[in-house]
Amino acid sequence: MLPAEPAQPAAPAIRVLVVDDAGDLRALLKLVLEFDAEFTVVGEAANGEEAIRLSAELQPDLVVLDIAMPVMDGMDALQQLHAVAPNTKVVMYSAYDSGWLAERAHGLGAAAYIDKTAGVVDLVGRLRSICQPA
Repeated sequence: MLPAEPAQPAAPAIRVLVVDDAGDLRALLKLVLEFDAEFTVVGEAANGEEAIRLSAELQPDLVVLDIAMPVMDGMDALQQLHAVAPNTKVVMYSAYDSGWLAERAHGLGAAAYIDKTAGVVDLVGRLRSICQPA
């Protein structure tokens, strides 16, 4: 009898920071992402200042970042996130039409701009593809 092949270690989960001022949306995103074994939510923030602080502390693989928030909006936070977490991918997740805002976000280093009307199931698939190794 041949020895069993050693099990391949599972890939580590994609560590996500969810940033949105709507607590119910953060809870929904956390639930949907953690239902998928490829993701683990390591933190939540309600504004851009919290996102920057937590990104520096947690060094997540991915930040899902809303645009319209109090204290500091997502576009202002995006400009600072790469300095505190240079290996973190940032995905803008907004209810605003993606036109010029998407162009601006990409210009500031966002990996993608996803419209909130796309639905959370589509969001998970898009996030998975964004986080795939190049």
